[in-house]
Amino acid sequence: PLRRQRQMCIRDSTSNVERELSTWAQDMGYPFEVVKVPLTVKDQKTGRPVDIQYPVLYPHSFIASCSEQGQHQLQASLLGESTAETRAQFWAHVYTHTKWGPVHPLFQSGKPLGQTVGLRLHGDAARYQKRLASPSRVLILSTSSIFTHGCSWDSRMLFTLLDTKLFWRSLTMQQLLGHYRDAMRHLCESPIWPYTTLHSNQPWPEDTLHYERKGELVAPGLEFAFVGMKGDMEWRRDSMGERRNAQARFICPKCFASKSIAHPETYYTDVTDEAGWLSTMLDNLDYLLNSQHAKFVSPVTEIPGFHVDTVSYTHLTLPTKRIV
Repeated sequence: PLRRQRQMCIRDSTSNVERELSTWAQDMGYPFEVVKVPLTVKDQKTGRPVDIQYPVLYPHSFIASCSEQGQHQLQASLLGESTAETRAQFWAHVYTHTKWGPVHPLFQSGKPLGQTVGLRLHGDAARYQKRLASPSRVLILSTSSIFTHGCSWDSRMLFTLLDTKLFWRSLTMQQLLGHYRDAMRHLCESPIWPYTTLHSNQPWPEDTLHYERKGELVAPGLEFAFVGMKGDMEWRRDSMGERRNAQARFICPKCFASKSIAHPETYYTDVTDEAGWLSTMLDNLDYLLNSQHAKFVSPVTEIPGFHVDTVSYTHLTLPTKRIV
């Protein structure tokens, strides 16, 4: 598995990515399949946008695979050391002690809390061909459970990967996240294999695994809820379309902390209880209305359960940005 993962990260053509994803799935013996979705990318010869069909691995099929592999794989990839009792306690704590808990659709859905697994999106850009003067990078999108902590090979479920030089402006990112939004929305609202394709609402071809499994429960006895995403500062800026970010004058997407001496009253190095930026903190609605670029509304915000407080950083990157 590690060899296949590494091979996928050093390929940049669509056909190679599709082949490696399919071969990896077959080698692992998991009952899931690669699905192609429409995507606009940058043609490397002409520099112009071109529409292609790009491969992804839907979370519901990954989770079904874990379920069918047995309890050991479920523990490694979804449940961790949690039990139905501790999961119920976790959700009760979320409802009582967080701002996003009371407004999360989970608590209006009637789902049994002890059977509900929280899922989050993870985004990162990995470098490859590091010996070149300008190393290439590949965007990796995956899903992880909030109840698992450990090796990424076990705890993260790959969605797709794409060489960043294929991005056509911000459109490619929006489309990728749109496909992820559709997949996560379906899984959280109805944890079954979908009856139709998620991107076009068309019947599945009869020779596909999705056609064979349509309507079946993804993981009997489990429900799912979206609880945000995680990544470094660059990922957050690009995926959320945030105008305020670490590279801008106003560096925080949730307040008006500034790194400009022209705004000493909200200077970001002030960490006292009287810091000026504390009075500028935004709630979730303010964030959605004021923090994103007008031309980039992140599809992640359209997943039921999204809240700005559930968007977190990969903490290992913070010291390199002089945040710590």
